[in-house]
Order: sequence, then structure tokens, then C-alpha cells
Amino acid sequence: MSQPDPTDAPVVRTALVVDDSAAARHRAATLLRLGGWQVVEAVGTDAALRMAAIVEFDLVVTEMAMRNGHGATLMRKLRENGTRARLLVTATRRTHQVRSMAASAGAVACLAKPVDPRLFVDVLRGLAPVVRRPAEAPAPSPHRRAGARRGDVRQRAAAPARCDRERRARG
Repeated sequence: MSQPDPTDAPVVRTALVVDDSAAARHRAATLLRLGGWQVVEAVGTDAALRMAAIVEFDLVVTEMAMRNGHGATLMRKLRENGTRARLLVTATRRTHQVRSMAASAGAVACLAKPVDPRLFVDVLRGLAPVVRRPAEAPAPSPHRRAGARRGDVRQRAAAPARCDRERRARG
């Protein structure tokens, strides 16, 4: 008899959602669960650090400013403790200072609250790409730069210049 191939098993991605607002935690956790993630919720940094000591998470979504701790402090402590999780920040006030603090603490993105579900899903797709068979890969759009996301400013800025070059080349 043949042994089951471990690479055929579905990958279960785990996420920790940290926020002192129950509604915000629920919103992020629901979006993650709809995407197939296994989700654990924590009210503050202390609870999050206790959970992270037990489970190796693939993703940590944290509010930057909470009554029970600060998101940047949480992310730094998680990194010091050896986590390899991707870090995603949500912020009520997404100022330049907040974005800078999030980036310096290792966050891959800083999203404004309330989080737009479509943007949240787009960010998650960028963090955990789906492995596709070559036949299933979508054809690249002729109007999108490789690696660009919808609404990418560089993509929009480059489009008129590209069109002008194409017109001049045709005649």
C-alpha cells in the first residue's frame, strides 16, 4: 500500500488577531476565517504574547494603539521571541508616524480602520500566495506591470506614458 503524500495535505494557516475592540477583532477574524485561516483572538499584548508562546502563527494582525498595550511593542517582542509570522497593523489614525512605527517594527502593511474587506483580502493574497498549477495561472493583463496590485500609483502613472509610446511607435 502507498503512503499518503504529506504535500497533498491542505495547508492550515494560523492567524492571531489582537485588538482591544471586540468589533474590530471580530471583523478581521471573520475575514480571515472566510479565507480559510484558523484564527485565535487576543484582547491585548500580554494575552497575545502568551498565545504566541504556545502557537507558531503565520500571521499576526494587531491594532497599533490599544488600552492593553501597543502594537509596535507587541511586534518587537514577537520578533525577539523568534516568531516568523507576517505582521499586519490596523490603525484608527493612520498617520505618517504610525505607518513609520509599524514599518520599523516589521509590519508588512498598515491599514486604516475600519478595514476595507477588499483591501484586507488583497493584502492577504500578497502575504500568502496561492500555489497554482501552470494551467490554472491567469494570463497577465497587458495593462498591468508585473507584481503591481490594483490601484498601484506607479501602475496608474505609467499607463499614460506607455500608451503615448505605443501610439508613437505605430505611426
